[in-house]
Amino acid sequence: MVWYATLTSKTDTIHLDNYTFYNCYRFFFDIPMMADDEHVIWLAPDIGFVEETYFGGTADRKKLEAVQIDGVQIEF
Repeated sequence: MVWYATLTSKTDTIHLDNYTFYNCYRFFFDIPMMADDEHVIWLAPDIGFVEETYFGGTADRKKLEAVQIDGVQIEF
């Protein structure tokens, strides 16, 4: 099965609770031979995974639960 991943942005801003992540990379994923598989992942600089959203039949969202930034633990 072939997956297609496309970098669609390098400048997205993601808000989780009271914290904002700037200049996030947005990747769009698709398997052309399947239905309801499309999803997007956002990665923040120096952190990695921030959020993932599925657009298929069961629209779902996963997000970062906790991160340590500059020695400060942040939970979402």
